[in-house]
Amino acid sequence: MKSMVAFAFFMLFLAGIALVNLRNMGAQKAALNIPVTKAELAGRDWRLQDLGAAGSGHASDVRIAFQEDDRLTVAGPCNRFNGQYELSDRGIRVHALAGTRRACSNEVMQAETSLLAVLADTSSVHIRDNALRLQAADGQSLATFVAATNNEGE
Repeated sequence: MKSMVAFAFFMLFLAGIALVNLRNMGAQKAALNIPVTKAELAGRDWRLQDLGAAGSGHASDVRIAFQEDDRLTVAGPCNRFNGQYELSDRGIRVHALAGTRRACSNEVMQAETSLLAVLADTSSVHIRDNALRLQAADGQSLATFVAATNNEGE
């Protein structure tokens, strides 16, 4: 009888340890830098929320879309840009982008120039809670995009 009670307490102890570990697993997974896949990145439009230190008064007017075939499209408040990107387990690399050359206000042109510089400096991307975060090689946050809803992306 005593051995059964001891066994039951032992099993409860193990169950408690398992429960604590399961609760901590979510936080540990979020802290890991698990590479983003093309399937996660492509297939939706991302709306700029924050351009980090570069700043922009036109953040809500910027959309970026990654395609499965390594192409990317950026729709700024004035111009559109197209190019290619490489996604690997080491990170992301955005190649030089070609774009339209419409003349807009200096403020808008500066915002687009800042965005292009951020894309060129991006070395990794992370998706969490429907947000796409671009980071530099030193870990500095460069920009944050949120997944655009269907009516936002049009």
